[in-house]
Amino acid sequence: MVAKAASAKLFVDSRTFQGSYFPVEPSNTYYQFNVGNRCSAYLQGDSVTFKYEVYDQAGNVLQQKAVIVPHIDGC
Repeated sequence: MVAKAASAKLFVDSRTFQGSYFPVEPSNTYYQFNVGNRCSAYLQGDSVTFKYEVYDQAGNVLQQKAVIVPHIDGC
């Protein structure tokens, strides 16, 4: 039996954002995160780390991934 995702969080450096749940099909669920716009202070500078975690009903991490964005331009 495969564990079912129940929630997700996105971490941007020291900030945490709760995902909004969008079931699309029984086997596909999407999470949307509102982190503001690219001019937000916490998105400025070099080496911004984005990490997400997906959890089951019991709070166990089912999946996680992190990426480092070298620089965010546009402000």
